[in-house]
Amino acid sequence: MENTQRIETPVGDRNPTVTRRQLLATGGILAAGGLSGCLERVAGATTNTGASPAAYYDGDATRATSGTEAIRAYGAGPTDVRYVPATIRGGAGFLSGELDLEGWSTSAVTKAQDYNSSRSNKPSSEWWDQSDDGDDANDDSHATVLEVERELLGHVDSALDAVSRRSKADSKKALDAFINATTRALRPELDRCTSDVCSAVRESSDGRVKSIRATMDAVDAEDWDEADGLLEEVRGVVEGDITRLEDARTNDNTRSNGSGSTIRTPDWIDDMDDDGDGIPDEVTALYDYLDDDPTIGERFTVCLPDARLPADRGALVDELTPRRVIEYFTGEPNGERCEANGREGAARIHRDIACRNLLSATLDEQSYKGSRGVAAFTTRGGVCVTGVLPDADGAETMLYVTEDRTTPKLYQGVAYAPDSLDEWGEETVADGVAVTPTLVCPVLATPPGCPCPMPALFYVRRCKHDEQYLFTGGWLIDDGALYENTMTLLASEGPTEVVAVSAADVDGDGYGDLVARRLSRPRSHYGTTMVSGEHDRDADYLPAALRTEDGADGLNALREGNDRVVRKKPGRTRGEQAGDDATDDGDSAEMLVMALDAPVVHLAAVEASNDVKFKAGAELSKSVN
Repeated sequence: MENTQRIETPVGDRNPTVTRRQLLATGGILAAGGLSGCLERVAGATTNTGASPAAYYDGDATRATSGTEAIRAYGAGPTDVRYVPATIRGGAGFLSGELDLEGWSTSAVTKAQDYNSSRSNKPSSEWWDQSDDGDDANDDSHATVLEVERELLGHVDSALDAVSRRSKADSKKALDAFINATTRALRPELDRCTSDVCSAVRESSDGRVKSIRATMDAVDAEDWDEADGLLEEVRGVVEGDITRLEDARTNDNTRSNGSGSTIRTPDWIDDMDDDGDGIPDEVTALYDYLDDDPTIGERFTVCLPDARLPADRGALVDELTPRRVIEYFTGEPNGERCEANGREGAARIHRDIACRNLLSATLDEQSYKGSRGVAAFTTRGGVCVTGVLPDADGAETMLYVTEDRTTPKLYQGVAYAPDSLDEWGEETVADGVAVTPTLVCPVLATPPGCPCPMPALFYVRRCKHDEQYLFTGGWLIDDGALYENTMTLLASEGPTEVVAVSAADVDGDGYGDLVARRLSRPRSHYGTTMVSGEHDRDADYLPAALRTEDGADGLNALREGNDRVVRKKPGRTRGEQAGDDATDDGDSAEMLVMALDAPVVHLAAVEASNDVKFKAGAELSKSVN
């Protein structure tokens, strides 16, 4: 992405305005017929009208360590820098007026070569459910298998009765009936069924037959106690399979009635299936897109001054509520409300922001509501957030995540559903930077070239630094909605660190080392680099709290929130799919991890020229010279 200089007037700006510097340079003399004297008073009382660029720090993922060899790191591309001035207006009569303000934005795209094919769990991890025809066939198989299992239970009870009476003939009759029903009625139906339930019954069936044959030998030897014990074990297994099948039948009925949360064709996906493979063509195309050179995330930072009109007649920051910021980044670009979005309230926002043109992807928050949720795991050392099913434990449509200071260096993670999107919540102040809670919610992202929307997580927060407000955020792919036994984690250990640098710092040798020395948390050195791999307690790119046993338990609980979204390969356990050594805990999950508390580098040069700001803004993110 080229660093194109863009200087435009704010949306709806029909009248020329005077900047504070122009006003001061002329001694406050305004042209006759203008806002005689009032604009000078407005400008003189405004604390700040200047701004300078800031950007997320890329970090250096080459230093990431782990006990596994499967780490993959995804960094951001070139930084796009734009000049996005705003206007604040307010007052009435002689005290009315409007004032031009500087504004800057930076953004960068993260791409991943062969994102889909590079995954160790790709062969059995596609999120899409089977076609309706396949579901219906499995539903019928569940009913048939359940009927046969109940018949088998009757044969076991008959055999137990015969054994208690020491009747060889009756025992053999019941045991032969069990074998015949298994081989002639049960096995053929299980071979036609592709569900996980049928796979489990198939596996237990093999063991039951072996036990029945052992029972036959015990009967022949008149070892009645052995025969009775074997039959009781078989009875317990059959009862367990019956319970499993009854639960499956309940789910089948729920799905056929159109309720519940079983995955069907989402509203945002065209369900056309020309090749008849049971997977919509758009979904097939999505995985083809992920096999190539896909965009898997973007990040942005918008910097605006802390500008305030006199006598409490308005402040720019008061207009930029969480609700309004979400509207600037989600929805169709250049839509019908584009012009109105830039003129609402006391602020006029630059067209690139108001018309949703800062990001290359189109984000949709409204269409995704109810289809996906977010949940958090909080610890004494921080917080992490992931996407989950909407009815999973702890799931919310939107979360605020933050940290409460417990010691000078440690924070307790906090996550809660906001009561309102009109306020950012209580700020945490550290090293002179005031940071609001971070808003996280599910969205659909459609980057350029992507054949259909894909699940993603959107995040944004507000920081105050150097008398400016920095709105920082972005989106990244929601792996948990796309792959088996996988999740995207946004992890944080504390408030966002903002590093002030000069233009000379950016141009000088050792810039990356300079930034690194000013960061207080070791994980901050990785910046916004996304790291993918199995959960590993030796992975230093994870917060320390997630590398403990409690951390693994917390991650496992979050992962379970995705269990019914993805489709497992029939007949395989979760551990088998993740690898021979995997276990059913947080350690077996593959994760895409990004630091929610990634540091931001801010150019502390409000008075510098636009040329200097453009040049420095494009280089702020770099970790090496």
